[in-house]
Formats: sequence, C-alpha cells, structure tokens
Amino acid sequence: MDSAFQRILLVDDDPEIRRAGAGVLVRCGYHVDMAEDGVMAWEALQQQEYDLLLTDNHMGRLSGIGLIKKLYDAGKVLPVILMSVSMPERELGCHSWFNMEALLFKPYSPEKLVETVNVVLAATGPSASDTVRDPHGA
Repeated sequence: MDSAFQRILLVDDDPEIRRAGAGVLVRCGYHVDMAEDGVMAWEALQQQEYDLLLTDNHMGRLSGIGLIKKLYDAGKVLPVILMSVSMPERELGCHSWFNMEALLFKPYSPEKLVETVNVVLAATGPSASDTVRDPHGA
C-alpha cells in the first residue's frame, strides 16, 4: 500500500520527539497525527482509524502499556510499536493481552524509526483498518 494512505498516531510526552518523529514520517509519505499522552491518544483513536500506533511507554496520565491495555479491552486491533528506554519485561511476562509488533529503544535514529515503521506496516498487511482481527484470539 502507498504510504500516503497510511495513517500513524504518534504518541510521546516529549514535544521534540513528537515533532521530529512526525516530521521524518511525513517526509516519507505517511499521514501522522500526534498526541502528547495516552489519554489524548485514546481520544484520537475513538475519532479516527489508524494503520499504526507508535507510542512512548513512560508518560504521565496514561502510559503506552496502559493505552495498549485499553485497546485490547475495547476489542480494537492495530499494529503497535512501543518506544521505550528499557524493555517492559514485567508487562511482557505477566499480561496475556500485551501485544506489540516492535519495540523501538530510545534514543533511536530517524533511519531506525522509518525502518521499524516500514517493516511493521509491511508485515501487518494492506491496512489495519481493512483487516478484522479478534484481539482475544477467538
């Protein structure tokens, strides 16, 4: 699928990381919306379909892990790239609902961001919004 038709929601509480990441992805042809925390991201996810969620883990009001949990609980399925300075090992080992396509360790280069996004979107099919998947595995 042409990247111009793929929508990404980029969530990070650091405005510089948000702006830089969105700028790189827009230059690569993606449509990028931004949110400054998990609460604002959840609101955006209620109003718009996305092909990819790219979220920081460590944020105020609602973490990236908390946002992924809300997606699971609501039955919403879309590819997720979690950005973090460390591996969320406890969440990975303890929660069956925890699902992500990739972990992007901070700090990362613009090239690594684009590579990870391209790989995840290529691996998850034509569009997450066109694919119906049951997040509970039924």
